[in-house]
Amino acid sequence: MQRKRSFVKLAGKKVQNVVREHYLRDDIACGFEKCMKCAGGELQPAQAFYVPDTNIFLSYIGALEHESVRNIILLQTALGETRNRNFAVYQRVRAFAEDKNKNAFVFSNELSSETYTETQGSESPNDRNDRLIRKAVGWYQKHIGEERGTVFYLVTNDKDNKRRAEEEGIQSLTFSEYAAHIGLEFSPEETEDKRDGEKFAYKTHLSLEKAKNMEKEHPDKYAEGVLRTFQTPFRGVVKTKSGEIDIAGAENINRALHGDRVIVAIQKTAGEDGTENITSQTVAVVAQKTKTVACIITQRPDGEALGNWLLATPTRSRLPRIRIHANDPETLLNKFFAVTIDDWPENTFYPNGHLVKVFGDADDKNTETEVILFENAINSSPFSQSVLDCLPKTPWEITPEMLAGREDLRGETLFSIDPPGCTDIDDALHAKKLPNGRYSVGVHIADVSAFVSTETPIDSEAQSRGTTVYLIDRRIDMLPELLGTNLCSLKPHQDRLAFSVMWEMDEDGEILSTRFAKTAIRSCAGLTYSQAQSRIDRLKENSPSDEIDASIKILERLSEKLREKRRRKGALFLSSLETHFELTKDKIPQECTVKQQEGANHLIEEFMLCANISVAEKIHCAFPEHALLRRHDSPDPTKFLPLNTALKKMGLEIDAKTPNGISASLEKINQKCDWNFAQAVNAVVTRAMMRAVYFPSGSLSHDAFYHTGIASEIYTHFTSPIRRYPDVIVHRLLLAAVTGETLPSGFPDQQKYEKLCDHLNDRKDAATEASRSSCAIHACLFFSKKPTVGVGYVIRLTEHGFVVIVPKYGVEGLVWEESYTHDKENGAVVDETGKEIASLLKMVQVKIEAEKTERHKKLHFTLLG
Repeated sequence: MQRKRSFVKLAGKKVQNVVREHYLRDDIACGFEKCMKCAGGELQPAQAFYVPDTNIFLSYIGALEHESVRNIILLQTALGETRNRNFAVYQRVRAFAEDKNKNAFVFSNELSSETYTETQGSESPNDRNDRLIRKAVGWYQKHIGEERGTVFYLVTNDKDNKRRAEEEGIQSLTFSEYAAHIGLEFSPEETEDKRDGEKFAYKTHLSLEKAKNMEKEHPDKYAEGVLRTFQTPFRGVVKTKSGEIDIAGAENINRALHGDRVIVAIQKTAGEDGTENITSQTVAVVAQKTKTVACIITQRPDGEALGNWLLATPTRSRLPRIRIHANDPETLLNKFFAVTIDDWPENTFYPNGHLVKVFGDADDKNTETEVILFENAINSSPFSQSVLDCLPKTPWEITPEMLAGREDLRGETLFSIDPPGCTDIDDALHAKKLPNGRYSVGVHIADVSAFVSTETPIDSEAQSRGTTVYLIDRRIDMLPELLGTNLCSLKPHQDRLAFSVMWEMDEDGEILSTRFAKTAIRSCAGLTYSQAQSRIDRLKENSPSDEIDASIKILERLSEKLREKRRRKGALFLSSLETHFELTKDKIPQECTVKQQEGANHLIEEFMLCANISVAEKIHCAFPEHALLRRHDSPDPTKFLPLNTALKKMGLEIDAKTPNGISASLEKINQKCDWNFAQAVNAVVTRAMMRAVYFPSGSLSHDAFYHTGIASEIYTHFTSPIRRYPDVIVHRLLLAAVTGETLPSGFPDQQKYEKLCDHLNDRKDAATEASRSSCAIHACLFFSKKPTVGVGYVIRLTEHGFVVIVPKYGVEGLVWEESYTHDKENGAVVDETGKEIASLLKMVQVKIEAEKTERHKKLHFTLLG
């Protein structure tokens, strides 16, 4: 026990003599597992541990929360000083200490007889605290470091403290040295330090008018585009009309958020290898995309109440934390909630916001799904009465008036092929041999535009939603059920309105003539893919037993011809793995498999593509400036370099110079290699591809129309109007083209048309992202109950690990170890001894489990063997 005499001034100028007692103990544990000298703890061994001082916490708390930061000793002295100076930072440090993934420990150095020290002479409180911290670091080095070969570093930016540490034989690092030590990349957005004696502040944005003028006057120095960040809020690209521009660092991103439309100043510098590096800095935000964000607070500091000011963590790591005020913060623990961003001043490192909605418990699947829909701005609310008022009266049937101007094909043998359980059936087909030896082939698409008129509430709602969204356990429709799964759906034995594309083809699948017509049809059968495939397989040995058999035999033979022609043109047949879950009555996954593509899938694919291409040609010919088309740029060949380095070791290579080269290379790999390995290569190639987008034909020159994946000079979407709004627009354009009319009523001008295409691209991306997230939730649920060992392949290397795909289940996961490093020169991930652990396309065995992270649940892969 230590006694300390002090004097306290009371009211009335009286002074009271006070003796404070400070109890010291000799049984304070160091926290290390299996320590032979004390009670020990749960800290796992590592080559190095780091002991930050107070200013490191205050200045770099954002960076310290990065997943690569581990093996930290948090001292009572530094925590106490942090609490006194910034309680919000103190809360985050306590949360850090409670995170088991951090391998961190709070050491009560001021209660230990080994590490406590009294103030010396006129020593300032700050100097005493520095000395307490140095003494604790020295004690750890002697207590555990010498025995286990572990080095304990003091992390400080204080030059005097660092000098004294070196004089006392204590190793020390500045924060920049520490970051380099562990391979941590940090930016000012994660720090709150001072630069050149001044507090860091973001650059002031230019006025929108000035920024627009700068872009117009200096197109080589300024550009407008959409910011897309990756994994963190301070690294990404700006997608402009002419391509992508890299942008990195909080100073350069300058308070823009993922999805924002920005104007950037382009910066060009010479690289070490003589190449030109192009980066950018945001100078103005044209339109803010992200306004309301789903967030979570999962960690509660042990024994401490939450303060009213909190830093909410977005569920998406590409967004920054947001400062909010909560009157009852305890109610937000382990809940998903929504925060609206109010502003982001130049002198604050995080945006300010306010709480708007609490979704529910973070561990509830329905809450997680609600968050997915919210994050992607997907409207899942019931259709409004004004929308429902646009629906036709029931019972509904085709009347003579409806047949006016339509071809009646209800006597033709038409049928559909869809996944089992499909209720929104967009398409049906027919094929028959003509007296001249050629073939009549037709694709018949639900005539949604007959029910959805322009400039009506139902049309506005469909446009707003943009697409039907398919999740694992539910579907969010673009159109009301009466249309989507009933009156528009081409159900068997029901009279339906259609828009048909009909060709006359020869034996080689060459199109000799094409015509388009509004029709009335009656499908005679709704086949599943497996049922259609059974007929295809049977017909290889037997004659057709009915008209459907005869049609399928023609279609299957012609689809092979069409597919071969596209292959010769360089079409990319990338087989993406689609995970399928078998659900219980409560919609909990009980089986996880991968959907297999069969010949019947290819049959449908080829004729849908053929119809889309024919329609694209027709509407562009009629409306050269106003056709709604879809394009897909060729990939950047340099993105294939790491993949080819790995493939060349196996005697393989992807010729990335042209789409034909990529296509031929993939075909060779698919033929020569194991299916699982080929799927891994496909996954890597898919990541290198550009994104396909909708655009108005008048916005680009004709040579930019090309669709690389399909290998077509022109392409659009026509065949799925029940679930895609672009197809509805294309139907209206096609009708005008066929009838020789002008543009459809209410058609937007060029500027609005481009914005509409941007919106439809955004809705397509959002639907894709929501589907992936739903799949991830169900994968976590499945593997949390059934941890599984699987064989996979490495498809990406990271700073401290690698991503593995397990083709059997179609799932991906990260193998991460703090001791791993990315040896970029040799294209490998190595351990602390330099031994290779993984390289691209290496086959590995992993244990697949689910784990809960700061933001959400995710799959966790553990390397075996």
